[in-house]
Amino acid sequence: QIIRTAYELRNEEISKIIVSPVFRAQETAQILHHYFPQALIKTEEWLSELHHGVFEGFYWWEVIHKIPPEWRKQREEYATAYPGGGESMQMMFERVSNGLKVLISQLEPDAKVMLISHQAPITALRYMMQHGGPEKLTTEKKQKAFYQFLHDIKLPNGGIAQATYSGTVFQSLTETKDFDPVSERKRTIEFYAKGVFDEDTIQAEKKNTVSKHAVYHIKNGGNHLLKVLHEENTKSIKRHVSAYQYLSDHGRLVPRVIFHDSTRGFYKNDILIQDYIEGTEQNVCLEEHPKRANKLMKSIFSELNKIHQMSTSEVKEFWVPPNDTPFQNWKPFMLSNINLTLHLMKDITLDRKMENFIKSSLSFLKDYIRKGNYKVVPIHGDLAPGNIIISHKKEDCILLRIIDFERTRMGDRLWDLAYYWGWLERSNKKVAEAWRLLLAKKLSADELKVLGWYRILFHAWTVRDMFEYEEDKIRQERGESSKNILMHQS
Repeated sequence: QIIRTAYELRNEEISKIIVSPVFRAQETAQILHHYFPQALIKTEEWLSELHHGVFEGFYWWEVIHKIPPEWRKQREEYATAYPGGGESMQMMFERVSNGLKVLISQLEPDAKVMLISHQAPITALRYMMQHGGPEKLTTEKKQKAFYQFLHDIKLPNGGIAQATYSGTVFQSLTETKDFDPVSERKRTIEFYAKGVFDEDTIQAEKKNTVSKHAVYHIKNGGNHLLKVLHEENTKSIKRHVSAYQYLSDHGRLVPRVIFHDSTRGFYKNDILIQDYIEGTEQNVCLEEHPKRANKLMKSIFSELNKIHQMSTSEVKEFWVPPNDTPFQNWKPFMLSNINLTLHLMKDITLDRKMENFIKSSLSFLKDYIRKGNYKVVPIHGDLAPGNIIISHKKEDCILLRIIDFERTRMGDRLWDLAYYWGWLERSNKKVAEAWRLLLAKKLSADELKVLGWYRILFHAWTVRDMFEYEEDKIRQERGESSKNILMHQS
């Protein structure tokens, strides 16, 4: 919120930032100073929060037994101070009123000063500007009107009240509560990152990825990845973040989430910041070092196996899809997609032999899914080569990260293995064969049979997508490639 406020004021020449001594106000001042480095920061006690006496640092119910009964009867009276050395509204009003008068009298002409304070002092200052100071509250009726003003007039966190003076004479007061979302550009990314990382200098480089999100490499003395998350609701993103945090805490090779901004106060989307590691996609590395494929496949299988062995009870809350539908569960999810694939195959011109082969394979798979003689475990759900990051140093290909856990669910681990195999077949036949040979050693004969059915579903599903998304060139290319693979299998 405060970064958005700074952006709104970015063209103002602020000469001084005067701030309450309260810690959170001091933090706000330090963030703003990155955007207004020429401004002098000065702490003033008169901007302090209302002193709540015995309530300071406690919930009311923790200290209610210490409160005199007579205070409760008079607590909303102008001159009633909080017990235990606290202030009355009168004391607070006099404090901030005197402070502002001194400040205004000392300012140079055309000076622009930023005050950072708290709800009650800010509202009291606004009352003074518009209606006069404590000296005007000469009757009980006027005091109650002031008290009501404090209750009714609220400036939200990050809001701006701009007051204009001519000399010591008040001229006008304007308020900005709501801000339009900022346009997403490299310059605004750097502006936003300044406040988040508490840095004066930020460099942002946009990364070209297969993701639909906008991704920037942030260089700020360290290295981070900033993502503007497009087309996702906050609930789904929180699920994604929880998955990353759990995996990272349990030693899995995944990005570490640094910060998730779900306020949508700056951009219209959630922002996710994670650590950055220099690497490359696996296809790039293996094209240059094909002899490293066997070693890399073993590393990927081992890491996947550790994910599949995670406790379902510990991860279930954030691992299943967020939609409250039957398709959260593996059996209806897979059966519905098998049936939809078979249904659409009727409208696709296929070789009869190929069609029969697909139908037969998917029929066996349906029976397997229905019987449920398999263990339902946490799976990645979208294990494409582009979601595997490799270290490409010293003529080796070392697994660094598995990323994009956006389609996680509870399911059959064989689907992850077949999904990855299908992708490899479309991009690198030699690596696909290395993966197949590894699985032949790691899986039982029955598991290998099911793996083959899942593989057929993967390619048939991709062909289905080609016809469901006729305007999508990438899906068209993938569909033709999978169709060609199926034709050679049948």
